[in-house]
Amino acid sequence: MPSLSHLLACIAVLGVSLAAEDTVTVGVGCFFKGKQSFEESGLTLSKIAMGYSGGFVMNPSFEKVMRGRTGHAEVLHISFDPNETPLKRILDVFWESHDPTSLNKQGDDIGSQYRSVLFFNSPEQNETMHESKLKYDLSGVSKKKAVTEVVAFENFYPVEENIAEIASEVSEKIKKEHDAFVDKIREQQDPNVLEQKLIEVAEQKSALTKSSNDAGSNSNSDSSESSGSGIGNSDNSESSSGGSDASSSSDTEKESN
Repeated sequence: MPSLSHLLACIAVLGVSLAAEDTVTVGVGCFFKGKQSFEESGLTLSKIAMGYSGGFVMNPSFEKVMRGRTGHAEVLHISFDPNETPLKRILDVFWESHDPTSLNKQGDDIGSQYRSVLFFNSPEQNETMHESKLKYDLSGVSKKKAVTEVVAFENFYPVEENIAEIASEVSEKIKKEHDAFVDKIREQQDPNVLEQKLIEVAEQKSALTKSSNDAGSNSNSDSSESSGSGIGNSDNSESSSGGSDASSSSDTEKESN
């Protein structure tokens, strides 16, 4: 029977890890949106649970956390295999999924329950998180430094089931709106669609130009007719005036005789 040391050596050679699944807890603001970001990240994660951490009240409710009465942050409790998905990659998604330079505010969500926070459960995680935060600050992604808290993990309270169901419905709605938006952008970038739109614009421009030219021609025609009419009237006036003079002269001659 092989010894334990021999078995461990074989495992090492084969690259098989005995490490247990790890967890990390992060706060990126609203956990509805945060969960969706991690689900769409492409990372292999065993589980993403929504809940609350970092407060001073036991078994907090969603309503109390929402009102900022418990000191908790809305968080994601992520289970993962560190051999398949390193913590550094999870932290990369963490920085990308929210604004870590915004203090107690993410978009329209305001309050300490939406703070940017990382909870470490080991010295190794603590070190990795601080290194990742420094990397973000030096990256130049933002002119401001991250205000993200890096604190020791104490407990995690899963979100209530009914809230989780609502979250699922919200996530689905957000996904549909996102997909519709992406489809619209792709449609606008489609060469065939762009070509058709250019043709339509050209036709509209041609129609406007023709309409403008027709209006100009009609205006010139009206002006010419008006001018001609004026000349004719002038000639008639002169003719009439001449006739009057001739009649007047004839009358004078008769009186003299």
